[in-house]
Amino acid sequence: MRRRRGSRGRDEPVGAGMATLVIDATLSRIEVLAAIALAVDSRVAGAGTADAHVPLPGGERAYVEIPKFGEPPPLAIDVISDVSVTDAQTAALGLRIALGNTTPWRIHPMFGGLAG
Repeated sequence: MRRRRGSRGRDEPVGAGMATLVIDATLSRIEVLAAIALAVDSRVAGAGTADAHVPLPGGERAYVEIPKFGEPPPLAIDVISDVSVTDAQTAALGLRIALGNTTPWRIHPMFGGLAG
């Protein structure tokens, strides 16, 4: 998998497109990955590794970016598509709906004029 340096100075997975969802909550990476897997009836791939992610129904992948120690929330869910940015954004919006149905989290898209 190709990687790039992310906004928090970490390597992040890169496909043809990426869309980010933001959650203003203090949660662990494990909690968020488990909630994503439950919400979309999937599993956590690469559990226990730096590359842990949840395969999404359309073939996209969801990765969780947790703030470094001492940084405040929010945490980010990066949805990666190997096809296009549009596919990543569509999958991210579907994931937002699924998580909204299964968690109390307030989730904000950070793309396509939907930030906030």
